[in-house]
Amino acid sequence: EVDPSQIVFHGRSLGGGVLSALARHHTPAAFILQSTFTSLADLAWHHYSAPSFLLRDSFDNESVLSALPQPVLIMHGSDDQIVPVDHAHRLHETAQNSELLVLDGCGHNDCPMRWDAIDDFWTEHVFSG
Repeated sequence: EVDPSQIVFHGRSLGGGVLSALARHHTPAAFILQSTFTSLADLAWHHYSAPSFLLRDSFDNESVLSALPQPVLIMHGSDDQIVPVDHAHRLHETAQNSELLVLDGCGHNDCPMRWDAIDDFWTEHVFSG
């Protein structure tokens, strides 16, 4: 009995990939990605020079966001050594309707939760109507 127009997906790191895969079948009202990669194939190549055919699921977040008209908030640490911040910039460029918040000086696991930015995003894009 939950109104689907009020459901927001919020995924961090690999969780962003899982929710992007879910968004192919169940469209959220809005999407929040935190420290998330463009695709697992890109990330595997960056760290291990592993070819994409070795992956069971590529978690292609870029292709999902290119087809998703809903608002997207992308948050990422400027010093992320696991998922480089250029992934966030590429996701932002790919998404049809996105905001990018780069958190200076933090990495993958030490970024503070920016509840103020999330609250502003929900208020503007989900709960305003």
